[in-house]
Amino acid sequence: FWALCITILCSFVNLNMHLIYAWGGCLDEEMQQKAAAMGQDCDSPKIKHGSWGLVVEWLSHFMMAISFGLGMNMVSNKLVNLLASFRNYKKEYDRQLFKYLSLGVQVLSKVGMLFIIGFIFLPEWARLDRDSPAAQRCGSNPDYIICTILTQCDTVLDPNCCSHTALCLAPELKREQRQVIFEKSIYGAFFVSPILRMIVMVFIPWLAGRVEQFLVGVTHSLCALCHAQMRV
Repeated sequence: FWALCITILCSFVNLNMHLIYAWGGCLDEEMQQKAAAMGQDCDSPKIKHGSWGLVVEWLSHFMMAISFGLGMNMVSNKLVNLLASFRNYKKEYDRQLFKYLSLGVQVLSKVGMLFIIGFIFLPEWARLDRDSPAAQRCGSNPDYIICTILTQCDTVLDPNCCSHTALCLAPELKREQRQVIFEKSIYGAFFVSPILRMIVMVFIPWLAGRVEQFLVGVTHSLCALCHAQMRV
């Protein structure tokens, strides 16, 4: 479960890096000057792509909220119920206590996982030769290896392929830029996800109840009208 959480978060860190610096072109001096002219930092694809870039950026937040928030909650609940069934408790109180303790451990694991990712990603641990090709300076990074496997890029013909992966691109960024990337990557889990959960658990049931009351009222009105016509 913990490894799955780390994999999902790392995927969204890489996605945000790609959207901002590869698709958004924020490493280009032209884009940086354009953002400076607007009084902003080049930390979003909307600088290059406008409203469309902002829509794509928010879609990544919603994807993060659905996968990390709602999806992982479902997985954790299933996991806790499965572990509780293995214990075969005789009393419901003991079973519920175990479930609460297990959920608490999983919550702490999510928070601890964020600290670990931030501890690895935010500081600059070593001075790298930024002029060397990505295949040389990033060849041992796990996200770079996964990228080369998935994209099947030839590092001999194109030594700078997959250079926009998180751990490969991080040394080229300032600490403030890395901090913005990390904050954007957890934005969906801590801001969008609670809103979606509130909509699913509160607003949708309330709306369904109101629709049901309306349909029941319409049905009763039609039935009353039918009975009145039959009497006539």
